[in-house]
Amino acid sequence: MIFSPGPGAGPNSDDDTLRSTLEAKEALRQSNEQLRAVLGSITDGVALIEPNWRISYLNRPAGEILFPSGREHEDVTGSTLWQAFPELAGTVLEKQLRQAMVRRQDATFELYYQPRRRWLEVRAYPFGTGLTCTLRDIGQRKEDQHSLREHSSRLQVALAAGKLGDWTWLAATDHIVLGQRAAEIFELPAGQDTTWAVLRDRVVPEDREAVQAAFLQAYTARGDFSIECRIGRSDGSLAWLSVVGHGSYSDTGQLLGVNGMVQDISERKVAEDTLKHSEEQLRALADSIPQLAWIAHHDGRMAWYNRRWYEYTGVDPELPHDDAWREVHAPDCREPMMEHWRESIASGQSFEMEFPIRGADGQYRWFLTRANPVRDSSGQMLRWFGTSTDVDQVKRAQEALRDETNILELLNSTGNALARHRTLEPLLQEVTDAATRITGARFGAFFYGSGERSLKLSTLMDPLHGPARTLAGPHRQPPDRLAPANQLCA
Repeated sequence: MIFSPGPGAGPNSDDDTLRSTLEAKEALRQSNEQLRAVLGSITDGVALIEPNWRISYLNRPAGEILFPSGREHEDVTGSTLWQAFPELAGTVLEKQLRQAMVRRQDATFELYYQPRRRWLEVRAYPFGTGLTCTLRDIGQRKEDQHSLREHSSRLQVALAAGKLGDWTWLAATDHIVLGQRAAEIFELPAGQDTTWAVLRDRVVPEDREAVQAAFLQAYTARGDFSIECRIGRSDGSLAWLSVVGHGSYSDTGQLLGVNGMVQDISERKVAEDTLKHSEEQLRALADSIPQLAWIAHHDGRMAWYNRRWYEYTGVDPELPHDDAWREVHAPDCREPMMEHWRESIASGQSFEMEFPIRGADGQYRWFLTRANPVRDSSGQMLRWFGTSTDVDQVKRAQEALRDETNILELLNSTGNALARHRTLEPLLQEVTDAATRITGARFGAFFYGSGERSLKLSTLMDPLHGPARTLAGPHRQPPDRLAPANQLCA
């Protein structure tokens, strides 16, 4: 016999064989049940495809992903993949699965599944003679990627518009990753890791300590890092950079890294230096002129006075500028002057006014004050530049000339009155009327004797308070003539 039961074969050998077969089938059944339980517990879709493209297994998540609503639990076991899902024929899925089946190689790809309008990630693995395929809905991932791309695009536009370069420092490796623009600024290859030591060597020696101190201060305070420094170029020139960064910390307070921006501000620094030099020249020129010169902000707040202003007024240079401005003007003139100044600020028109300014000796002198606005190229108000010129002698000469003219007019009026009147009281009445009118006084009075001890007061003219009248009483001195400054500003 070709097949012999062998030694020890007996009547129970068939029973043993049957028992072994049953046990093997039961073990296989249990194994299949366990496999189905495992596959059913997977949240991704799973499909087992035989070499003839028949579906031997499709778990519930796979049905929910592939079937239209209401058909999620349809049993397609035994059907070919293309019969169960004809929409997949001719797609990238068919191409990739056929290649994986023939080449016995893994395949991973993305597929937009039109019937369900969703993005899927498909992975295929050779298993036995067929394929095991997993399906995952990646719609949310695609939305996140789209949002990330849009955000990145907007960020790149903003960086390009501001000529900013991004950089990231990783504390664990002490490596710095430079973006395209940042790499160009530091003259380093883009996309390659570098170290802090490499960047530090590009900072000029005079600025390295300040950069290190700014970084340590930000780390200690867990705040943002910000510094302006200079770096050396390959052509030997220097470039000014503005470097800012924001630290990322763990829950325990450990520094994980810093994300930041860098900007080449060389042009701005040149402009600032030019402006600073121009302002220094302007102030030097203002200090050399005999006038009182000053600079105010665009809103009228005082910003600077020249040396001559402090010398004349005697004001302490440590006093706030606006307080110093108010201190040297006569109280009677201050409000009219400030009202005119506010009008010029509001309209942007030049300011011009005469008013007295108190000197270090406590005396007031007349000054002609002019101020003109300074604007940028777009017409925006930047500041005011003003000067105050001493015109006190001119004002005194004008006052003296006015007095002489008044005296001549009074003498002329007196002569005419003497020619017309022969009694004393009408004569005095006309002379006092003329004197009051010429001098612009509020009233006129003449005092004369009426007995040995008493005096009689006769008010001959009161142009502001009605007709002339006569008062009796003791002799009183007439009011002092108002000072010229108060005459103008009252």
